[in-house]
Amino acid sequence: MINAKDVIIACDFASWAQTMEFLDKFEGEERKPFLKIGMELYYAEGNAIVREIKRRGHKIFLDLKLHDIPNTVRKAMKVLSALDVDMVNLHAAGAGEMIDRGGQLEGGTLYNHRLSTDGAQIGQGTFGFFQHKE
Repeated sequence: MINAKDVIIACDFASWAQTMEFLDKFEGEERKPFLKIGMELYYAEGNAIVREIKRRGHKIFLDLKLHDIPNTVRKAMKVLSALDVDMVNLHAAGAGEMIDRGGQLEGGTLYNHRLSTDGAQIGQGTFGFFQHKE
């Protein structure tokens, strides 16, 4: 779980080699940093990079900003939850139903952040976060 003391470090690298070079600096450390894996690294290296980072003991925020039809997002979240990441985000421009379906997984909590005050429209640039429970 995420706590108020967690600082998330962006792992904005383009390759496996660059990522491992950075992560090697934390080898032997008792407390590993919480890492953000964005689209560039995830699309370049896939699930294997996520598994390796988890194996090394890091918490992971998978920053993919999922945005598609509600059923597709729900299925994608199910697949991503098998990676045991600590947090995944959904782009809220996909509207309430997409966010609700994306959060329909056991073992986690969906945190919704909406910019609109009327609850009917969700502004672009807002996100829903799914946090995996430990």
